[in-house]
Amino acid sequence: MLGKKITYNEEKVAIRKTAINQFATERFGNRAVRETQRFTSIPEEKNLDTSTISDIYEEKGVPLQ
Repeated sequence: MLGKKITYNEEKVAIRKTAINQFATERFGNRAVRETQRFTSIPEEKNLDTSTISDIYEEKGVPLQ
């Protein structure tokens, strides 16, 4: 039998989820609206850079390793 052992820090994951949800709401609108739309056209200036997510994590004090 395999043991169930958590291999990640639950507090960091919670902070990261909150940070990404806040960022997406600010940038792309309400979550409920985003998830119910069938088609979305994102303007070029709202596209994500390659380091956007890692930068958000660093700002919140939970950088990627």
